[in-house]
Formats: sequence, C-alpha cells, structure tokens
Amino acid sequence: ASTPLTELISELLARKPPDRPQSAEAVLWRLRAIRDPAESAAAVDTTFRVLIVDDDEDMHGLLATYVRAVVPSAAIETVATGQQALRSVRARVPNVILLDLGLPDVNGIEVYMMLRGMNVTDRCKIIAVSARAGESDELLLKQFGVALVRKGPRLTKELVALLDSIKPSVRRGA
Repeated sequence: ASTPLTELISELLARKPPDRPQSAEAVLWRLRAIRDPAESAAAVDTTFRVLIVDDDEDMHGLLATYVRAVVPSAAIETVATGQQALRSVRARVPNVILLDLGLPDVNGIEVYMMLRGMNVTDRCKIIAVSARAGESDELLLKQFGVALVRKGPRLTKELVALLDSIKPSVRRGA
C-alpha cells in the first residue's frame, strides 16, 4: 500500500531529475506534513500560499505578478500592515511571506521577530523586500537566514530566482 512517505521516497529515488522534488524546501514541507498529524488536515490542502506584506498597493500587484510567474496556481493574500500580517499568519501559516521592512505600524524586522516567537519561521520562508534597508538591517537578516531583495531594477530577477528555488515540485501522480 502506498503511503505519503513511500511516495516521497519513490520520488526522491526517481531516475530522471525532473521526476524528483525540485527543492529541499518542498521535501521539508512534505516531511513535516507526514510527521505532524495535527497538520494532517492542512496536508490535504497542498496549495502553495504566499502572503505579501507591503503598505504600497502598487507593490501588491507587482509582487503578485512575480509570484504567479513562478507558481501560477499560488494562493496570494496581501496585507498592508504588520498587525494584519500577524493576524493572517495566526489564521493560516503561508509557505512564503514577502515582507516589506518599512511598514507603517511595526517594521518588518519586528514582524519577523514576532513570527520567530510564534515558531512560524521554521515552517515558512520569509523574504524581506525593501528599498531602504540599511547595512545593519541586512546583516541582522542574514544572521537569521532571511533573504533580502531590494526594490529597484534587480527586484524581478532576484525575487523570481528565490521563488523558483523554493517552489514546490509540480509533479503529480506516477
């Protein structure tokens, strides 16, 4: 009888690279879903979820476009403040959070620290997005393993590459 674990192992051992999971993150998500029966209901829902946290409405559309370019079926939620982001994550932890550092209520680093305190950062990839991150911000984020993408000309290329490296394998079935 096939189980989620045997299916994952079969995919990991597939001869052809395209038949294997495309990232360690995708494998990790599946292993956590297998291990944690409390998340069994969530494991049934394999939707790739992205939360965009930015107070600039134009950035919502732009970032959503980049996400859809990499994962067309992604469920995308957008919020404008750190408090709204925390409420959203309490309701459902997304796979990825695109987090603006310059939010109107609490800054993005403070939001990250609160998420870390909620033990969310090990289940969710956080990508900081900022136009004005200072060198100290960048060093702090790097220490926590948070990627920083700067708003500007290289945003598209850097963000798409990051999303591509963490998107789940789209392979289904045998």
